[in-house]
Amino acid sequence: MLPGITSDLQTRRIALIHKRLATAQSSDRLSHLVPEILSDAESVLRSWGTSGTIDPFTHIPAVSIFVSHVRCLSCHELADDVATVARLRALYDTLDTSTTPASVLLPWLPSPSMLTKLYASKKVYDIVNRAINARIQSGVSRDDTLQMLVDHEDNKLVIVGFIMGLLVAGARSTGTTASWMITCLGGHPEWQSKAKAEIQALLSEYSAETSAGSSLKEQLASIPLEAWENQMPVFEKIIRETLRMAQPHTAMRRNMGPETYINGIRVPSGAYVMYPFSDVHLNPQLYPDPWKFDPDRTESKASFGYVGWGGG
Repeated sequence: MLPGITSDLQTRRIALIHKRLATAQSSDRLSHLVPEILSDAESVLRSWGTSGTIDPFTHIPAVSIFVSHVRCLSCHELADDVATVARLRALYDTLDTSTTPASVLLPWLPSPSMLTKLYASKKVYDIVNRAINARIQSGVSRDDTLQMLVDHEDNKLVIVGFIMGLLVAGARSTGTTASWMITCLGGHPEWQSKAKAEIQALLSEYSAETSAGSSLKEQLASIPLEAWENQMPVFEKIIRETLRMAQPHTAMRRNMGPETYINGIRVPSGAYVMYPFSDVHLNPQLYPDPWKFDPDRTESKASFGYVGWGGG
């Protein structure tokens, strides 16, 4: 009903989408975005005040999802508009809560959840579409993902689908993982101290030339992307363990091609295949005391013994 969105991408030059995604997530582009992401994050954190109580599962996603994702994967027109970012977040929350088993298994049934989902999708579509039209009509070139797609003269529906699809893909998993990570660190001060020490070590190494009066945001921005990616073994362990414990969800895919076989089991065309990650992530034979938060635990050597980022 809304062509160009994620459900229709199979017919829309998947290879091209992958190529654009690689460009959007290139190290060079992300390096330029780090200062802006930190500035956005600082604005959100300041809005929380200096005292009181927050709900990590409400507040953390505001930073991790729609500060980083909207900035990295869409355009300045959306990322710079606080009200629009808040509206997008509310709409994606609606999309998430209205995705029920019935709406997945019976997508043709006009159930209340499906109608709510369709309405929210249309609202997101309108917001993204307006931003695209404004950019094209203005003729102003900006350094962002939208401009990259416009410069390649991609089909407009593909542009809308690309941006909407990427925002959907990261709208829930990143925020949930970040919320659980903060929660786990709050209950394990020893790992909180290790994480803090790792950040301080990076600051000592890379922000030495930053002036004494520089803000924390400016000091963090001086750390190169390569260091964030390759010099944080403590955070790597923490994130990995958080994904193992806090993402025991069930992966579900529908076989849209001809019938196939998995371990000798026939999967007809149109059938759904489901796999609960908890089968491995919370398996005491692979992870002794599986509900214990232990980033130092030995990694499982079993085939597909860890599927925190998927299985291939």
